[in-house]
Amino acid sequence: MRVNPKVIFTIVTVFVLYILLAGCIPEFTPSPPNGVIGGRIMIPSLDFNKDITGWVPLANVTITIVDSKGVSHTVITDENGYYIFVGVAVNANTIITANATIDNNNVIIKDVIPQEVKIDEEYDAGTADAESTALALIIEELLEQGMDLENIDLKDIKDSDIFNELIGQVFSILEENGNVTNDPDVAELVSNTTEDIFNPPTIQPINISVDSISVTPTTMTLIAGGETGTIEANVSPSNATNKNIVWDSSNSDVASVAGGVVIPLTEGTTIITVTTVDGGKTAT
Repeated sequence: MRVNPKVIFTIVTVFVLYILLAGCIPEFTPSPPNGVIGGRIMIPSLDFNKDITGWVPLANVTITIVDSKGVSHTVITDENGYYIFVGVAVNANTIITANATIDNNNVIIKDVIPQEVKIDEEYDAGTADAESTALALIIEELLEQGMDLENIDLKDIKDSDIFNELIGQVFSILEENGNVTNDPDVAELVSNTTEDIFNPPTIQPINISVDSISVTPTTMTLIAGGETGTIEANVSPSNATNKNIVWDSSNSDVASVAGGVVIPLTEGTTIITVTTVDGGKTAT
């Protein structure tokens, strides 16, 4: 069987080109996957369009977040109030801000991402509400006062006695389609909560008074110039706040005492007395 030389030449040429090109094509490296930060924006409503929770979704609302490098990102909510940020890494306690216009009123709703989210991780922020908005407002105030973001403890904020009152006020403003960032009552509660965090109330310790004191032994015979003796004092109750005591010898020429240790000096008799600082209780 005869083979056309042109066909052979074509096959060889293609093979050579494939080898040459194979050495020149760079190795393909897939790009790292991008994570997603998502959530939903709703608002408490007094109208008849609200669902059974009393909240309605906000569509076409501008959502802003600042990533871990300080770059601001903006997206728009869909018709059901959902938003998604793709490929955004954030630090812990990062704030999400929703800016909406309702009946010509500027309405602000906020959320807080309590943990660090890396660029390839996914995080569901859930639905922003009055509590998350109150948290964000306090975080912003703490940052304004000079606290570092990583030092802010959300538990400290929630444990504040004023925080629940702040949530109630924020909810009322949102329900009326108001702006929580310029409401004077909200501002005062935010300031008071911040002050509470920086200067927590001092907890006064419970004082437990001394009821009595006893000693062991109650008599002791020692040789002058010889070995010392030791008296043990027992304060009751054992968990008394101030258990300090003072020792005394009625005749320090015969024997001296310090910390319950009796030093015999000369022949004679002395009375060793121990007295509690709290209450002046004595034993001999």
